[in-house]
Amino acid sequence: MLESRAYEVIEVPAYGGSEVLRPARWQGRAAAPFEVALEMEAAGVSRADALMREGAYVGGPKPLFVPGYDIVGRVLDVGPSVTTVRPGDRVAALTLYGGYAEIVYLPESELYPVPEEVDAAQAVSIVANYMSAYQMLRRTASVRSGGRVLVHGASDGVGTALLQLGALESVRLVGSSPPESAAWLAEDGVEAVDSRRRDLDRALCELAPEGYDAVIDGTGSPRIMRSVPLVSRGGRLVVYGVAHLLAGGRQRVRQALRTYATLGASMVRLRLRGGKSYFYSLAAMKRRHPEWFAEDLGRLFELLRTECIAPPIAARLPLSQARRAHELLEDRRTTGKIVLVP
Repeated sequence: MLESRAYEVIEVPAYGGSEVLRPARWQGRAAAPFEVALEMEAAGVSRADALMREGAYVGGPKPLFVPGYDIVGRVLDVGPSVTTVRPGDRVAALTLYGGYAEIVYLPESELYPVPEEVDAAQAVSIVANYMSAYQMLRRTASVRSGGRVLVHGASDGVGTALLQLGALESVRLVGSSPPESAAWLAEDGVEAVDSRRRDLDRALCELAPEGYDAVIDGTGSPRIMRSVPLVSRGGRLVVYGVAHLLAGGRQRVRQALRTYATLGASMVRLRLRGGKSYFYSLAAMKRRHPEWFAEDLGRLFELLRTECIAPPIAARLPLSQARRAHELLEDRRTTGKIVLVP
C-alpha cells in the first residue's frame, strides 16, 4: 500500500543556485479518482529545471516545489476512475515540474505509452529533447530534405537531437558548439564550428554563402541578432532556449528581458528580409496542439525502438545527486542528456 510507503524527492525550498536542492522524504498516498501513481525510472534534467530553481522561469512554481520536467516510469497504482492504464504499464510524461521523485502522481490524461524494450534514460530524452527537436524541424521551421540548417548549442540535449533527426531527413547540418564537442559532432556527419572563435559569424557564412534555410538557437544569447544575416531569404530563425541565462544568479531575470527584447528586434529585421522567426516552447505547443504531441511522441518512440536514433546520455546520476546534475548542466560542457535515476 502506497499509504505506508515513504519515498525520496528533491525539493526546492527557496529560489537559488544548485545548493538549494535538498533530498527529503514524503509520505505516499493512494491515487485520486483520475490520477495515476508512477514509480520513476528516469527523470530528465533540463534548463527549465534550473531556471525554475532560480525563479527565472516565467509561470514557474513557487517554493516549496519538486523540479523535474520530464519522466519515464511504471504505473504503481491507479485511481478508481482511471481506464487507460493499469499497474505495470510503462509510461512517459511531460511533467513540467515534480519529476525528481521516486513516486510521481499525475492525471491519466498526461501519460503516454513507452515501448518495453527501450532504455529508460534514452526514453526520457525523447519526451522533451527529441520532441522539441522534431517539432522545430517539422512543424516550426518546416525544413525539407536537402535544406541547410545551423544549430547553435549543438552539443546539448536538444541540439544533439536536432542533429540526429536532421540527418534522418537528409538535411545539411552545421553545428556551433564548444571545441570539446567537435569530434563527437564530426562523427555524426555534422560540420562543427567552435562557438568560441571570434570570427564565428564569418566562418558560418563561409559554410553557407546563400544562407541557412533555418537557424535554430538554443543559447538565447545576444548572438540572436547576429544570426539574422545568416538566414536565407525566406528562411526561418527558431529560438528555443536561453542557455546563457544558466550563469549569473538572480541577474538572469534582467538578462531574460534583454534576450526577449533582442528576439523581438530580430523578428522585425528578419521579416524585412522576407523571413520569419519564432520562439518555440514545447509546453505551449502541447497546449495548443495536444494531438500533435501524442502523434509525434509515438513516431519518436518507434524510431528509438527500431534504433534509428540513439540519444546520447551525458550522465546517469542517482536522484540523491540532483545537485551534481545541475552543476553539470550549468557547466555546459556535456554532450547529450543528463538523467536522474532512482
